[in-house]
Amino acid sequence: MLNFLSGISLFLMSLLAYAADQPGPVDTSVSASDEIGIIIFVIIFFGLIVGYFAYLYWGKKEPKDGDEAQNK
Repeated sequence: MLNFLSGISLFLMSLLAYAADQPGPVDTSVSASDEIGIIIFVIIFFGLIVGYFAYLYWGKKEPKDGDEAQNK
């Protein structure tokens, strides 16, 4: 399996090198991005990061002695 994955990665790298040699149309124009879309993405991205760390923080709390007795 390791040889297979190694072979696939080498094959894909050779395809990228072959594609870099091919001349093609050069597009130098820069497309403008929608500012609202970027703002929404940043809010969701950082919100998910904060939510993940909050989940880790509240998930690590030790149960109290009374809670442990009730679970038995």
